[in-house]
Amino acid sequence: MIYLTEIKAFDPQDGRLKTWAGPRIKARSLVEAKQIIQQTGLGYCWIIGVFMEEIETDIEIFKLN
Repeated sequence: MIYLTEIKAFDPQDGRLKTWAGPRIKARSLVEAKQIIQQTGLGYCWIIGVFMEEIETDIEIFKLN
């Protein structure tokens, strides 16, 4: 399984506390995912769910000018 994580940290640009996407953790169980986080120095990440699948879309969410 692939577990999704998030990080809460202050944005250096504006100093506001924000939620950021964290790394994806490959593990056989939630317990193993938590162990991997602790053993790899990622203890500041929270597991928020399981990655199920990616859905392709042609919708443009962000426009970079």
